[in-house]
Amino acid sequence: TSKPLILPHTTPLSSIRSLHPTALVLGPGPGSVHNSTDAGVSSLILSSPSFAGTPILGVCLGHQLLARSLNLTVSPLPLAVHGVPVTVDGQGWQRYNSWHVPEQELPSAKPEVKAGMRAA
Repeated sequence: TSKPLILPHTTPLSSIRSLHPTALVLGPGPGSVHNSTDAGVSSLILSSPSFAGTPILGVCLGHQLLARSLNLTVSPLPLAVHGVPVTVDGQGWQRYNSWHVPEQELPSAKPEVKAGMRAA
């Protein structure tokens, strides 16, 4: 099995492509999905045909960029949630949510996308 490799969001797309990743996790930040300089190489990955078919998980800003790449609206939550304790599957977590994709925009034809984009 391969070990995960963590790269900064300033890594050139060609360098990432040369690694032939079998999956990617995008998690740049902090920043805003509405500021292209905050996205680093993530936006290029999401628009590159080289990664078509590669499983991609977005975390935080990476999740927002993934939504934007699907032409979904990323908008602020009416009430931001920062550091609120929640229980998920019996484990305690701190919840940090400031942005969301309105549920009515989630693609009804793609239930795997819809399920994956729901907030806990």
